[in-house]
Amino acid sequence: MRNNQPVTQREYKLSPSDYLISRTDLKGRITFANRTFIEASGFAAEELLGAAHNLVRHPDMPPEAFADLWQDLQAGRTWMGVVKNRRKNGDFYWVNATVTPTRVDGSVVGYTSVRSMATREQVEAAGAAYARFRAGRADGLAIRHGAVVRTGLRGLVQGLLRLNLKRRILWAQAGGMAWFLAALVAVEALGGAGVAALRPWLWGGFALALASSFAAGTMLLARVHRPVRHMLDFALRMGAGDLTTRFEHRSADEIGALAQAMQTMQRSLQSVAHEIQEGMASISTATRQVAAGNNDLSQ
Repeated sequence: MRNNQPVTQREYKLSPSDYLISRTDLKGRITFANRTFIEASGFAAEELLGAAHNLVRHPDMPPEAFADLWQDLQAGRTWMGVVKNRRKNGDFYWVNATVTPTRVDGSVVGYTSVRSMATREQVEAAGAAYARFRAGRADGLAIRHGAVVRTGLRGLVQGLLRLNLKRRILWAQAGGMAWFLAALVAVEALGGAGVAALRPWLWGGFALALASSFAAGTMLLARVHRPVRHMLDFALRMGAGDLTTRFEHRSADEIGALAQAMQTMQRSLQSVAHEIQEGMASISTATRQVAAGNNDLSQ
């Protein structure tokens, strides 16, 4: 892994309004850098453009973080994590990084990174974890999708308790069935002729409830979880500057209304970008005309 030296212990602090944006090709060479990124990096624009993005990599970052980053990007996923970068003079700065594959006509042509200021809590947690990785003392830890997570049994338990939308739906299904089954077992334990006569109906009802729960869960995953995941991907791509990305979801519920609102926002951003392009073209034309007029006057 590239080891950029020298380094200092001076921190370059970003402000909450700073957004560092850069784009690279598929090999990680910088093709675009906004002014805020150029200022934070300490390099000149000419030094950044065409250079490998690891030019700003800080040696305190563990190789595991970048292996995880490239694994997600090459799988077409967005990566989000806390990163320590190095400035040209050796100073450092911390960022919350969101790195997204850049697509043109459905094909990945590069990567876009949008970074913002990391909080002190995020910096302290990431710094401590990354130090353990570099020192070879990260047993029981791994970096997955940009987050430092525990492995083994403890990690499995924490993963199960980390309830995202999909897990909440599945846990709700499982919990309902568990209570139903517990009630059936309790009734069976009572015994008696009445229970024996009702047994086919009770277990038949359980089978019907199980099938209904499975159908309801499948419907929720299809109509809630998947559209939300698609909208998240849609929003991340727009945040990375890809205003041509497409997302279609038609329904009369709140999910459909949210999808329509996001599409309206996309069209508004496209209109603003188009107007800016037209304005820049007009300025460029006017500049050329003024230059030509000045040239005529000087002759």
